[in-house]
Amino acid sequence: MLVDLSAFPKFGTMTSGAGLAGIFDAAGPATTGYAQTTWGTVGVDCSANPQSVDRVELTSASNGWDGSGAFDGPVSFRLYGRNSTAPSHQFDGTLLGSSGPIRDRNEVSKQSIYSHDWWTKWDYLWVYIAAPVWTIASDFRLHKPDVPVIDGVRSILRRRCDGSQPITRSSVAIPGLRVLFDLRQPAAVVPLFSVEFEHLYWHHLQDYTFSCGGYILHRTATTLQALPQQGWQELQVCGRNLDRETHYERVDPMDAISLQPGFHEIVPSLNATSYQTAADNLTQVLVEGGRGLNKALVLIDPSLDVINLS
Repeated sequence: MLVDLSAFPKFGTMTSGAGLAGIFDAAGPATTGYAQTTWGTVGVDCSANPQSVDRVELTSASNGWDGSGAFDGPVSFRLYGRNSTAPSHQFDGTLLGSSGPIRDRNEVSKQSIYSHDWWTKWDYLWVYIAAPVWTIASDFRLHKPDVPVIDGVRSILRRRCDGSQPITRSSVAIPGLRVLFDLRQPAAVVPLFSVEFEHLYWHHLQDYTFSCGGYILHRTATTLQALPQQGWQELQVCGRNLDRETHYERVDPMDAISLQPGFHEIVPSLNATSYQTAADNLTQVLVEGGRGLNKALVLIDPSLDVINLS
């Protein structure tokens, strides 16, 4: 759900060019704000009306994210939130999500940074961008979580992930494919996920082979406020191997489960391990030109039963 940011004060270091006003004026790449350094910040002061966050979607300038005309340089993004007092520096908050590194292109592209915390309402929300030369953006959009009500109608919840989520050894949820819903009667639910992930040899120059696992996690509660405190139930697991030559692979976890009325959260989780290293974040969810090749389809049908065969 898109949040109207017109009444919120803006803050950050990307004050050159058209400045922060140029990022929030809805004119797209026609006006930009930038910082003449290898990092910059842009955010909103929501303290008058604190906001929860599903994701922030940024748009680059017509010549990419570093404003220099350079090509293929690594660009990364971090989303932060803070309550009570304004941040005193670029990292003075809770890290909510990250994206990248991505390869910069001399073209307009988008990048979404998804929050692992969808429930907390924040006074201040901002994005930190790191790039090889300058940092520049032309649009900033804040989205709150969608929680559709499912009441007796066969439904399909569909979502695409447009964020290059880093993948760890110990498993990390992919919030860009998170699905929340309010179920009003018992139903059979079939979650289908397809997640493409890439080897980051181009950035780290680490020629390792990874075993990558894809999981489906589910939790439920009687109220939306109680949902984040609940434990996870692990559903289907699948896996692939990924090496430098393959470059990218895909996992397609899917399952079927009978659910009772209540609030539900279903999300895929990925990990990447190698016997050659103990390092994290050497693979990530694949996004090409700001558009993800990753999908979630969650089928909900109150008329069906799930029968588990022995």
